[in-house]
Amino acid sequence: MRIARHLQLPAKSAFHFMWRCINGEMFMEAGAMKEKYLDSLFGFFKRARGKVLVYSFCVMSNHFHMAAELLATAKYLSLWARAANSSFAQKLNRILKRRGPVGQDRPKTVVAEDAEALKRIMFYHDWNPVEAGMVNHPREYEFSSYNYYAHGQQNRWTKRLTQPQWYVDLGDTPAARQAAYRELCDAYWSDKQARLAKKAADEGWGIGSEKFVSNRTRLMTSLRRQQRRGAIPRRQLTEMAGRLTEVGCSAASPQGSPGAPRSREPNLAG
Repeated sequence: MRIARHLQLPAKSAFHFMWRCINGEMFMEAGAMKEKYLDSLFGFFKRARGKVLVYSFCVMSNHFHMAAELLATAKYLSLWARAANSSFAQKLNRILKRRGPVGQDRPKTVVAEDAEALKRIMFYHDWNPVEAGMVNHPREYEFSSYNYYAHGQQNRWTKRLTQPQWYVDLGDTPAARQAAYRELCDAYWSDKQARLAKKAADEGWGIGSEKFVSNRTRLMTSLRRQQRRGAIPRRQLTEMAGRLTEVGCSAASPQGSPGAPRSREPNLAG
């Protein structure tokens, strides 16, 4: 039994979102398909009703990554993702003259502990195309948010992004923040130990310190057991799931929040 979304992703939590094509099919190998996926995703962004902040993204040939944060409950993410993925599936099936599902199960969401965890997720997204041998450097890849943060380049997709607080704190000007981002992102790639942390972004129940991941794993194991038994009311299960989003425990806490609502189209000139 899979854990219900509202339990897996508590209200006011930052997270790594990953969606895969069914059976690993390379449905988005062509640039045009990557564009269609992003157009569908952000075309339905209003379904989130302003309750989801998107920090970064990267579209690969058979999967999609996104770093985001909930301002309320996961139902707004579900409403948005369901509409966007359904729209993309209809477009793809029509173009390829096929029938059937396009996505592999429900998108995966993993809670981030704090700003450092969010930073690691974003750098992982940037270097994913390099890891796959598609390009030699993130700046060469047009279907991720790297050039938005590293060079101030905007397009119809990046205008939907919110800059996380850790990025804003990198400098007093857009040029300073961009230079600092490039340096940090390159350092992430050159540090093999840091790059191996990408495994935490793809697996498990949490992204962050060893203690945080361990606590999340124990909590989700308990929730799954209780959910299977059906002996605990939904409200109590939800309260259990939210324990690691209390102040000082996760990225969603006021003191440790990775980002805050900001202008969707900041001035990046510089």
